Amino acid sequence: MKLLGIANGIFALSLIVNQTAQAKDIVVTERSEGRAIIREARAWVKPSWVNDQFQFSNELDVLSGGKVKKNDQILLSPEVHCEITEKTLNNLRNSPGKTRKFFCNLLQFDSVQNKYTTVLKKNGEPDRVKVKYNNEEIYTEIVATRLFTALGFPADRMFFVPKVKCYGCTADPFKDIQVDETSINSPREFLNVAIERKLDVDTIVRKITRPTMPSGTGNHAGQWDTETLISEGWVYSELNKLLSKDEAKAKLQRAEREALTLMTVFLYNWDSRESNHRLVCDGKDNTDDTCNGQVLMMVHDLGGTLGTWKFPKGYRLDRQEWLDKTVWKDPSKCVARMGINYSIYGGPGSSLLLNPKIDESGRALLANLLKGFIAGPEGRKRVTDLFRAAHVEVTPKGTADEWADAFITKANEIIYPMGEGRPDFACAE
Repeated sequence: MKLLGIANGIFALSLIVNQTAQAKDIVVTERSEGRAIIREARAWVKPSWVNDQFQFSNELDVLSGGKVKKNDQILLSPEVHCEITEKTLNNLRNSPGKTRKFFCNLLQFDSVQNKYTTVLKKNGEPDRVKVKYNNEEIYTEIVATRLFTALGFPADRMFFVPKVKCYGCTADPFKDIQVDETSINSPREFLNVAIERKLDVDTIVRKITRPTMPSGTGNHAGQWDTETLISEGWVYSELNKLLSKDEAKAKLQRAEREALTLMTVFLYNWDSRESNHRLVCDGKDNTDDTCNGQVLMMVHDLGGTLGTWKFPKGYRLDRQEWLDKTVWKDPSKCVARMGINYSIYGGPGSSLLLNPKIDESGRALLANLLKGFIAGPEGRKRVTDLFRAAHVEVTPKGTADEWADAFITKANEIIYPMGEGRPDFACAE
């Protein structure tokens, strides 16, 4: 795989949301190429609304989520129509995770035909979306993705929709995985849902075939087998091991990746498995095996946030638990507090993040971003708008103002690890 046109230094966030070509997979088949990709990857891009002093301009609109594309205008309506088909059910069958969701094709009302018709993308395919329903990730993922975008970390787009009318849906599509003929003409209603849009960039897929130990049975006993490992993601243990060989780039990467790690702790994103991460390529002329732009590492599942982990499960959208789980396990050594019962997700060798030690470059980057984000009356409004955008008021988990108080408290833990009485404290490098 060729990596061409890799950007130097910091570039504007707008570059990663303006791609017009249909998103596709860029497939890597060699392990060395996979490592080379991570060595070129950036984890943060300076948004156009943040200046060099980390002051935020009014260009950032947290509540609306920024500039909305044509097809996404439908998602801003209080009522969205869509339909389930056999093809969308295949998406559901192949989708990992246990949170309730379904895939459906967007519909729009055609006044000439006097009926709802399928919304088409530029390539003529139905415009398909993921709908999350009846779970707390509806709220946590909207908050987290809006915050990631606001601070400059690549993220998918999430929209809160008060009502979705689904043609062909059962009452519980995630459980049933079938088309309900009775609702084809009389759609079922799903209230207070989140609709997901993937970031408009190409996904880099590592598809590596490797030899494995022989099975020892059957006609092929004693012969080596092969297996193909397919991954779109990365693990935290790779972040500071696979850096650019260019010293200046590596310095930038380390700060960004440490900041991303600390963001994971800040939101307490306890489900930090590789499958919840993606490697993507921001480029307009990519081919099936070539990235002609900047490689970005991103977290694409931010649902398990704003809570904590307590055996035997993780908690989402739990303000008090989130507050009680302080950012630092040992602030004097900048060891962050992030732990989970490994046996749930593959044992001690799993890819989950555990109590990382944070360098000053990463802490300072995230601290400056958060300090600018919450600064003054405008900052308070930005923080409150995060939770207003997620419509937390429809839950019993607290008001937007109460969540904003908790957010600012947590942000100050990163800005002042040893408390406001020691504002000049710095982590070791």
